[in-house]
Amino acid sequence: RLFEYVTQDLGEPFRDQVAAVKDAALEARKKDGGNARGVVPKWASHLLVTADTQKDWFYWIARAWGAGERSQLVDVGEARVFGELEALLSRKFPIGDTAEFMRPAFMLIDAGGGTETDAGGNRTDEVFRWAGKHAPLVVACRGMGGKIDPMMAPDFRDGYHTYTRKGFAGYKVRQITINTQK
Repeated sequence: RLFEYVTQDLGEPFRDQVAAVKDAALEARKKDGGNARGVVPKWASHLLVTADTQKDWFYWIARAWGAGERSQLVDVGEARVFGELEALLSRKFPIGDTAEFMRPAFMLIDAGGGTETDAGGNRTDEVFRWAGKHAPLVVACRGMGGKIDPMMAPDFRDGYHTYTRKGFAGYKVRQITINTQK
């Protein structure tokens, strides 16, 4: 609104006004919890990794979680193959400035991405196989758009969908309603 008022009503060029950041303020914030990339804050009790399946790669995020649903980004990256995601499961993330470390407690991996693969299958099948191999540390999940409450849908029980695809009958996939989880 200010932009429109200055440029249209007053006919003047708009000049952004940005407050200067003092070095002391940055240092204070850094000490409060601005850990370096790849470092878990001391207050964290768990480290969770999520992986978003793309056509031929994965985008992953590691977040630290603590009391009161407090969370902080720890690291992000791309994995070209499942082996790189597997390495994340055993990666030792340092905790603050201590000699301690934390490994991921859990990984959610997107089971979407039904793109055909060179081997004739699709990404969903590959994700199910890989998640099953690493259960219970890795759980396949699927985003579900729209306004449907997954707990009310007839084929969901406790937020899980029992998959019926040939070769994966009985495999449970965690459903996440994306419109309410963002």
